Amino acid sequence: MAVLKLWYVLLFFRLMQFIYGSYGNEEKEIENCKNLLLNLQHLATGYSYQPNRYERESLKDQSLGQLQKSVANLYDELECGYYYSAQLHLKLTGYAVFRKDKTIYEPKELEDFTFDQEATMMIYSLLDPKHDEVNDLWLIYIYARLIKEFYRRLRAVLLIAVNANVYKKNKRLHYFVLNVINKRVKRCKLDNSFNIKSEKCEHRSFVHELLEKKQFCCSLVKKDTTKTLVENCDAVMNAIKRNKQLLHENFKENRDKKLLEFSMTETISYELLLFKDERICKMFFGEFLAANPHPVDLSFPVKLSDIRSLGKYQRRVIGTLKIIMLQITLSFIDYVINSLDSLEAYKKFKDDSLEACFNFKYTILGEFKDLMVLNHDLTFNEISESFQFIFEHKSNSDEHADPNITDYQGSLSHMKRKITRLIKYITRKNKLPNIRVTVTDSEQCKTLSDVHNVGIRFVEKIKSHIGKHSIRLVQSFLKMIDEKNLPRSKKERSYEV
Repeated sequence: MAVLKLWYVLLFFRLMQFIYGSYGNEEKEIENCKNLLLNLQHLATGYSYQPNRYERESLKDQSLGQLQKSVANLYDELECGYYYSAQLHLKLTGYAVFRKDKTIYEPKELEDFTFDQEATMMIYSLLDPKHDEVNDLWLIYIYARLIKEFYRRLRAVLLIAVNANVYKKNKRLHYFVLNVINKRVKRCKLDNSFNIKSEKCEHRSFVHELLEKKQFCCSLVKKDTTKTLVENCDAVMNAIKRNKQLLHENFKENRDKKLLEFSMTETISYELLLFKDERICKMFFGEFLAANPHPVDLSFPVKLSDIRSLGKYQRRVIGTLKIIMLQITLSFIDYVINSLDSLEAYKKFKDDSLEACFNFKYTILGEFKDLMVLNHDLTFNEISESFQFIFEHKSNSDEHADPNITDYQGSLSHMKRKITRLIKYITRKNKLPNIRVTVTDSEQCKTLSDVHNVGIRFVEKIKSHIGKHSIRLVQSFLKMIDEKNLPRSKKERSYEV
């Protein structure tokens, strides 16, 4: 009876710890959220409010959910400012380049019409706040990269000869992306200084005349057989430059106030390809992949701006990395199973390898999940939890009792079948060949320590050659491909967005 009372006391104590611990954690989260909201109300978004829109006193009775919603709304306002700015840029550059009369106006400087740096900073600044879901901003970034090449071609040919098909393809791309933005800003409040329909926008009257009344201040005249630009549209160019200037001022203000963290100069191109160049990519996989008559296609996409081609390449690389990790894990489990052919072997394994099992789960499999942004992946989490059974079983077993080795081996075999099914699924989904990893070579991996070392080396190589940031960008990009209804009509298929 005394033991039973003691058990109830301990249970009550643990319950109180859980309740008050959870309460204390929520109180801390609420305070952190209040501080974040009070800081973020000063974000430069294009919307203007009274100073100190939020005050600590007015927040005292708000729940954690209410505070988090207010924080999310502020980030939404920032995103809306980005879309309005992109909309204005595309409308102005589109009217200058893709007019109905097919006349083309050349910017004095290529940078005047480009938008890739701005799109890059938009993505970087919202990646954390939006939990990597910046779908339409990825579309603007890819558009900006592709259209930049078109503008470069315009300058190269000096407006003498622009290929009609190239012109039409880029025009369709331009208006497809502009249409996406037009639909997206319908979810935004109108009173943003970047919104050309808002009285707060300094270009409102000018753009209205330009786009609604079809007035334009540039002209082309024929001289002999060559079209020569005799008067540049200063008003349009100044509006384009001013829009970008205001956007950069907001970027700088938010960064200087430490409201957002991102680079003002960083580019995304290498990150989306995961490796600096194709040679390094092939060297990386050459170290871990066994010879195969049908090797994985690791060639870089012909154009980074080709979304589907880029997405297929990214899925091949990510899928191959997952399969390598899973095959390393399979080799580890095989070693464990083969080590349990007798009670003596089981006891020796228990004495020698508990630490190795623990390290494999956390320093290899756990690190890989973190690097690959798989911490919310149900299948990998299930494998990780199943893996815990290996050392929990050994650490909890009575050393004087004879363990049921058959049941233990059966559980490990079930785990092995689960991993094998996952490998087949990843192979089929990403249209990969059957991949063999060097870790399966008995000459290279004779002991558990050998397998462990291969796993460590693999994770370290991912850190040094790719990095978590690049993988995170790619995972965000692939979400966009999965969730966006990209154009596939006959008319649009030619430019393959």
